[in-house]
Amino acid sequence: MANPQLPLKEKDNTHAEILDKYHQMVFADGALDTKTKLLVALALDTLARAQDGVSSLWDGAKKAGATDAEMLEAIRVAGFIGAAATIFPAMCAISEK
Repeated sequence: MANPQLPLKEKDNTHAEILDKYHQMVFADGALDTKTKLLVALALDTLARAQDGVSSLWDGAKKAGATDAEMLEAIRVAGFIGAAATIFPAMCAISEK
């Protein structure tokens, strides 16, 4: 997988450096540890259908100590939320029919 930041670094290194610092701040341990943050991001990219993001976050979460079972569960939660997001509006639309 190509590094998506490479063109930005080549064209606007200042912006790339700011994004890199922001990334480091967001994923640093805080109220949530890095592993948990990466699992949340994995679920979000699953919902966004961002295949490269899911792949990259899977690797990052693995490095942060997440197990395959934890990552698959995050994906499962995302799948449920995504399914509910499609079913709920339909049920609301037909509830008074």
